[in-house]
Amino acid sequence: MHNQLSILIAALLCMLLCAGCKSNPANPGSTQQPECELGTQALKVCSPNGGEVFQVGDTLYIEWNADLNAINDAALYFSNNGGLDWIDLNSASIEPGNRIWGRFPWVIPSSINVYEQNRPVASNQCLIRINDYDMQFEDLSDAAFEIK
Repeated sequence: MHNQLSILIAALLCMLLCAGCKSNPANPGSTQQPECELGTQALKVCSPNGGEVFQVGDTLYIEWNADLNAINDAALYFSNNGGLDWIDLNSASIEPGNRIWGRFPWVIPSSINVYEQNRPVASNQCLIRINDYDMQFEDLSDAAFEIK
C-alpha cells in the first residue's frame, strides 16, 4: 500500500510540474515550455531563459530545442557575469540520440574555475549559451537568471 501511495504522489507531482508543457520530439523524455518554439532559429535555449532563481547544489536542467536538419551536435556554456566569461559545461559535444540531448542536468557548484582562479558561482547575472561545435548556430538565455 505504501509503495502504491508513493507512486500516486509522484505521478500527481509530475502532472503538476508539467502542466502546460509539451513533448520535445528531439528528446521524447523531456518537456519544454510552449514558448520554446524554434521559429526561424536553428538552435534555441529554452531553460533557463531569464528570471529563474536557483540555489548552489540544485540540479539545473538546461533545455534547448534544435532543428535536427541543421544541428548535429551541441556545446553548452555558463556565465555568471553577464556573458563576459564563459565556462564550458560539457567537455565533449552532445549529439542527438544521446540521453541528455535537449535536457542537460548540471549540479550547480559553489565555485567555478575561470582563467585559473576559483570564482563563486552565486550571481544575478547568470546566462546559458549553446552552440553547435562548428559555431554556425548559437543562442543565449534571453535574460539573466540568478543563483544564490
